[in-house]
Amino acid sequence: MRDALAQVGPAFVSANGTIAGITGAGAKPHYDLSARLETADAAALIAAAHAHVPAPVEGSVDANVRVTGTPSQPSVAGTFEAPEGSVNGLAFRNLSATIDGSPSAMSLGDGHVVIGDTSIGFSGAASPGAMRVAVSAPHADLADFNDYFDAGDMFAGNGSVALDATTAGKTVIASAGTAHFTDARYRRIALGTVNARWHDTRGALVADASFGGPAGVVAAHVAPGMKVVATVRRADLATWLPMLGMNVPVTGKLDADANVSGSYPDVAARLRAAVFGGTAGRMRIERFTVAASLKNGRGRIDSAVLQLPNLTTNVAGTFGVRKTDPFAITARTTSPNIGALAKNVTGKVYDLSGRLESSLTVSGTLADPHLVDDVAVNSLRYGKFTVARAKARVAATRP
Repeated sequence: MRDALAQVGPAFVSANGTIAGITGAGAKPHYDLSARLETADAAALIAAAHAHVPAPVEGSVDANVRVTGTPSQPSVAGTFEAPEGSVNGLAFRNLSATIDGSPSAMSLGDGHVVIGDTSIGFSGAASPGAMRVAVSAPHADLADFNDYFDAGDMFAGNGSVALDATTAGKTVIASAGTAHFTDARYRRIALGTVNARWHDTRGALVADASFGGPAGVVAAHVAPGMKVVATVRRADLATWLPMLGMNVPVTGKLDADANVSGSYPDVAARLRAAVFGGTAGRMRIERFTVAASLKNGRGRIDSAVLQLPNLTTNVAGTFGVRKTDPFAITARTTSPNIGALAKNVTGKVYDLSGRLESSLTVSGTLADPHLVDDVAVNSLRYGKFTVARAKARVAATRP
């Protein structure tokens, strides 16, 4: 065969080579063909192959392959290129790779593609029910990938990433990788310097990750069995809360340590956290600390203290994560001078004084909570009006 031209679906293929064993009794054809595919439309090829892709693909494809073997066991080896194209609006150029294999098992090697200023190397292999892919970008600009997302402006940061993953069916059974980026950002969350390293084999994940900068640092270690140890150091709440969509008038530096293991609902965990040099609205946070734990899904607040000028609240008790788990939590609040407290909150001076005592009890369950608050004010004075003691009980349940 020489200079043969055939239309295969939407593409035209030129071929040269031999087909042996096509005549005679018991003929067993054997191919040895060189084929070239030129400027074929990628979207049309995908449609003709009835292949499912998660996003629209545009571009043209060139390929040079050698086809050998028999009709029942053909082998293909060669190269393909796509000078330029796009996936869901994300433009790429200089896409190329080698291909080698058969319809039942195909591999890609020496893959290369450029997106914006980011050069990416890749390789992979696929067989029935399994796939492996490896990707490496030693000099990546995350902003180069924003056009893929409808929201745009999703990522920022410069650095490197390398990953390798293996799937069985729709399940990732193994993966490993490293990433390092500076000035990283996800949407409006400024992550600062990001470092990550992980290895996962059939759910036995081992990982270390950290991110942060002047506004605080977060680090985590994950061990097999979903055992997580995380630390937060000097996280600036005035920076992080708005980035997380919480527009509340709270400032300060957060330190926290957490250990979590197990799976819901039989979770085990321990948390310690504190805020330093903070404010809540107009008031200075003199102290905020939390110490809590979980065991087999049952939790205990060992201590939670909020101290503001002229106000102190202490919380302790037990709770559960299931809807039927009982609560037994008590919050005790005191103020030596409610007039001074009102001034701290509003900035206005009131002719008011008195000592506040409140005892709030939370009982019941998540599905059926009960709240009872016993409030008392001693030596209450408002202007010339005085009361030695005033008290009330407020109770609430879910309707």
